[in-house]
Amino acid sequence: MSDNRKNKDYIKGAIEAMLYAFGEPLSAEAMAMGIGVKTEAVQAAITSLQDDLISENRGLCINRINDGYELATKRDYYDVLCNVMAKETKYVFSDAMLETLSIVAYKQPVTRSQIEYIRGVSCSNSINRLVEFGLIAESGRLDAPGRPFLFSTTDDFLRRFNLSSLDDLPDVSDDLLGQMRLEVENEVPGEEPAEKAEDEENIGV
Repeated sequence: MSDNRKNKDYIKGAIEAMLYAFGEPLSAEAMAMGIGVKTEAVQAAITSLQDDLISENRGLCINRINDGYELATKRDYYDVLCNVMAKETKYVFSDAMLETLSIVAYKQPVTRSQIEYIRGVSCSNSINRLVEFGLIAESGRLDAPGRPFLFSTTDDFLRRFNLSSLDDLPDVSDDLLGQMRLEVENEVPGEEPAEKAEDEENIGV
């Protein structure tokens, strides 16, 4: 391809095409390699393209997910999409699932036993549902007896909660963590908190 085709407009169009075609986050380095330009040129074009999508009131946006970028629907138009869908997809979370997800998000990678120790109740059902929803996934095994699975959040977790990376999670103070730990210890004495049944009162989100 001749250099005169690798102008700003061409790079922006190529980025839009790649993000649309792949449907998964792509790094600036990967897109630069595909176009045959420097990474800096791609990053500048992404910023320009993001501005275009905002200023032109387009229905799409470019989100950053960890080290990659993806083309997504603007949240302003979710109700329109729901109106034309034959069946709206809706996650139903319990309080237990939300608590489990929060622990994985802040403590990852973490084992089931570690989650249960923090919550003070059995978490198997919550973990299985969160894996089913694609919000957490197995991310290896702990180097310990039995080699238990480790769980971490997924890119879909970032996408669903409108986060660019885990760095965007709200800070949790040491005082709050200590208070939560004390509440668990007071509620379930002893070293076997996982024996307490898990509360599964569902809430819709």
